[in-house]
Amino acid sequence: MTTKSASVAIVVLLFCSTMPFATLTSSTITPELEASSSTIFDGFFVEGADDVWNTTPWPTIAVPEGFSYASVIDYSDVGVLINNLSEESRTIGWAFVAARNISLDRVFIFNESGTPTKETINRDQFDTYFATPFLEMLQNRSTTSGLNYLVTTKGIPLRVSGGNDKASFDQELALLGGSYNSSIGGNYWFEHDYGPLAGKAMEPFKRSKYGFFLVTRLTGYTVDTALELIERANQSLGQRGEFVLDLATNRKQAGYKFGNEDLYTANTTPNGRRGWAVRCDEETES
Repeated sequence: MTTKSASVAIVVLLFCSTMPFATLTSSTITPELEASSSTIFDGFFVEGADDVWNTTPWPTIAVPEGFSYASVIDYSDVGVLINNLSEESRTIGWAFVAARNISLDRVFIFNESGTPTKETINRDQFDTYFATPFLEMLQNRSTTSGLNYLVTTKGIPLRVSGGNDKASFDQELALLGGSYNSSIGGNYWFEHDYGPLAGKAMEPFKRSKYGFFLVTRLTGYTVDTALELIERANQSLGQRGEFVLDLATNRKQAGYKFGNEDLYTANTTPNGRRGWAVRCDEETES
């Protein structure tokens, strides 16, 4: 645009800005506009007012009833294991079921007479009282095919004893009925394809893709401590806690060496890259 043309345009704009405009009244609105406004702004009217922008008072809280775990986090792929012969397991397990609205078809109850409640069991006890009943329940329930996560409790054994085939109870449980079922009771670890430690990107976990469950445990030195974990989680939405990585630096042989290295690797992601609060405990108790 030339300088002369630009000058003319500016003058025209200034002239137009000084012209008074008539205030539109309801009589000047065409029937077409009235009809369209009644549908476009449906839901904005308050107490029959005809002002489409009358939403006074404007809400200051998006979700007045507040958020809860049930409304924010989907627990439909979570199963809970309860040892019915352990009062500790019953108390903690049913408290979690109620807090997270877990349906009964995803609660696995072990109530065979003689089911052990101690922390360490042997391989036969694992197979008889836990592995076999769990697999039967999985097969007999049509809704369990979508399970990805399992929750155990205090009152369910911690470890399976035995020479080279000793293992964590939760570790063996994770493999039941999946792609790695034949590895249960083995005397060495195997490699899987999930997550950064397997050289893969972090993504939502699916048992149907990776062939095993992810297992976590609700426990503590006392039942009250375990119950507090549930209650604290209820109050934790929108907050971030502290990650605690406890290394066994006095044990550098065999599996402990690899475990320590994995914890050091884990520390680099939340602490180094994310800037989250992490306590990496390298102290060794005497």
